[in-house]
This record gives sequence, C-alpha cells and structure tokens, in this order.
Amino acid sequence: MVPFVSVATIYTNFRYPNYALIEKDTISKVISEGKTNPSLKIGAFLHLALPMKNYGFYPFVQLGISTDQSELILPLGAGFLLYDKISISAGTMLGYHKTLDQLKPGMIATQDQFDADLKQTVFGFDNWYFSLNYTIGK
Repeated sequence: MVPFVSVATIYTNFRYPNYALIEKDTISKVISEGKTNPSLKIGAFLHLALPMKNYGFYPFVQLGISTDQSELILPLGAGFLLYDKISISAGTMLGYHKTLDQLKPGMIATQDQFDADLKQTVFGFDNWYFSLNYTIGK
C-alpha cells in the first residue's frame, strides 16, 4: 500500500436543519431557517493506494476530513488515480452537526439559552459524497 495525501473539492448530499433567533418587538424567538442544501466543501484525504503498474491503474481507499461552522464530516471511500496528481473518489460519511435539544421553533429564548441548547448530533453512514482530489507532496 502506498500512502499519499490530497486536498479535495467534495460534493455531498448531507443536509440538516438550521436554527436561529429572530428578535421582533423585543422578544427573541427560535426559528427554523430550513435545511442546508447539498453543497461543495473543501477537505483533505489520506489515501492508501494499491500500485498496479502493469495496468497503469491505481485504486485506493481513503479517509478524509471536512468542516465548517457547525459540522465535522469524516468521509470514508474509495477511488482511483486518473493522472499523476488528480484522482476521483466516492463514498459515505459520518460526523456531527449542531442541532437543538429542548428548544423548538416558535419558542421564546434568550441568546444564552439558545446557545446552551445547541448540542452535537452524530450522523451515520446514510450520506454520500463525490470528490475531485489533487495530490500534494507526491
């Protein structure tokens, strides 16, 4: 197995609800801002390739990481090297995102109550991704 590292553009179907506080007439209420849309993300991967020089084909397995303000995603997948530095891959993901615990949309809350109610929710392998990767340091 030959290890290598890449940076990646990741397209994923990962969606989760977003919540916020809105102030109206000096009263703050919890609102739902809808779900995130499938999106492009930036990530990094560690690949373990099986060199098959006789065929010019390099399949690999990979583990990656991607994040933004309220989520952490750990992609796990497989792919193959297309050119010396470019590869494509696909797989599933696990990780977490922030969601409300006790508060619900429409409830009155202060900013402190809202912040304290946010909790990390773990998600499993029911999401997918595709990625275009650029190998670094190889």
